[in-house]
Amino acid sequence: MRSLLVLLALLTSPLSALADQALPPVPIDVLVLGSGPTYADILKKAKEISQKSGTPFSDLDKVYDRKGRTFTLPQEEGDPVFPYLGRPTAACEPECISVEKSDAFPGMTKDLFLVVGGVFETTAGGKVKSKEQLKRFTPLVPDAYLKRTTWDPNCPL
Repeated sequence: MRSLLVLLALLTSPLSALADQALPPVPIDVLVLGSGPTYADILKKAKEISQKSGTPFSDLDKVYDRKGRTFTLPQEEGDPVFPYLGRPTAACEPECISVEKSDAFPGMTKDLFLVVGGVFETTAGGKVKSKEQLKRFTPLVPDAYLKRTTWDPNCPL
């Protein structure tokens, strides 16, 4: 009975109200190694950079939808359908190169495909890692750059 009262107290406390509120977007730095309007060209570029740099390429289980010019996520029958929301910071450990849609990152030019060499938190450690990765890829991709944007922590993934 006591555990039931504790549970009831937790459910009715102000802390439970916080759980129902949306979290603010998280600032991130995206390492962009290339961009373009066609998926096939950017996929080819991503795989070339992967091979030259020794960094694995990953599709992160996304499937390209030609008709919608976006990505879908595979699902089991009966699972909810989640929209493509962009690559979170810990998508591949320790690192990988992926193709992403620019639309998933606020402030980027819309309707482009991106070769992404990393997504980093803007904490002190994340800034150091992002700058190290930019320096590492610059000899292979002279026009590589870091773009500050945000990631939505409220995504259902």
